[in-house]
Amino acid sequence: MASGKILVVDDDLNLLELVKMRLETADYEVTTASLEEDALAAVKDQAFDLSILDLQLAHRDGISLMEDFHRVLPGCRSLSLPHTERSRALSRP
Repeated sequence: MASGKILVVDDDLNLLELVKMRLETADYEVTTASLEEDALAAVKDQAFDLSILDLQLAHRDGISLMEDFHRVLPGCRSLSLPHTERSRALSRP
């Protein structure tokens, strides 16, 4: 049984895959989206315990997307990290 459901949104496909693998290793059920509209569709389709968003997406910023998530799924917690912090966090063992 998964520890929780997490949505990860990032337009960097390599980083998206890395985050997914690390979270799945920790027994989370992970859904990924590289496009903002796919992320919003996922939130409308299923409930997530946490969303992790890139602050700088291709067509809009992560904060405005996070606000949309909270309108659709008010109980979903969100985490948004700048690029330098994401890279540092992911490189830790």
